[in-house]
Amino acid sequence: TTKAVLDYGYGLPRKALVVLDASSRSEEINYACMGCAYYKVTAYGKSGHSSRPEECTNPMYALAEAALKLRDGYPRRDPGAWENCASVTTIDGGDSPNRIPETASMTVNVRFTEDGGLEKERALVERITGLRTELIRGTPAACGDADSPEFARICALAKKHYPSRSCRPKRGYGANDMRWFGAFKGAIAALAMEHDGGHSDCEWCDVSDIGHFTGLLVEIFGQQRTPGNYE
Repeated sequence: TTKAVLDYGYGLPRKALVVLDASSRSEEINYACMGCAYYKVTAYGKSGHSSRPEECTNPMYALAEAALKLRDGYPRRDPGAWENCASVTTIDGGDSPNRIPETASMTVNVRFTEDGGLEKERALVERITGLRTELIRGTPAACGDADSPEFARICALAKKHYPSRSCRPKRGYGANDMRWFGAFKGAIAALAMEHDGGHSDCEWCDVSDIGHFTGLLVEIFGQQRTPGNYE
């Protein structure tokens, strides 16, 4: 939705950008998000009946080997560091339990921080796996100005409304809507209600926090004397 609005001609913010999606634990305030790319990595083989594997070239094995190469060969990220990472997230191949297929593929999700990362990371994944790698879709990284007075003011208001939170400035791992504002170099703050466990089997959000969180937003926007400072 945000991208569509921008495509229709909506401009960049004048002063600051507030994103209602923390992409992290709710106690932190993100001012940056990683680029996000999804690549299709495909292994090709020779199909045939599974009772005669010697007459076939099984792409499943090539794909499995490629996944292990990626696990072992992609640069490791130190715990807590804002650095690139790659993960295999889906695997697809085969249409019958007694047939060796022609192809097998996997989706590799890469999170990156560098400019031009969509193509750089595609080439890196292809080099490590040795298999054809295509970009499915992706967005660049974005980073706001964590030293700006506006960001400091937003952090102070968040601490006022949530004194038990650290309200620590942080560069986020996830890809939230700030990804569409890479050209904006002002204050960017991603805020959220009480929540945790994003994309896990125990993802939750405390709906009783809606009123409290709304009060924070009202104060952030209400202190602006000039209309249109925030988008």
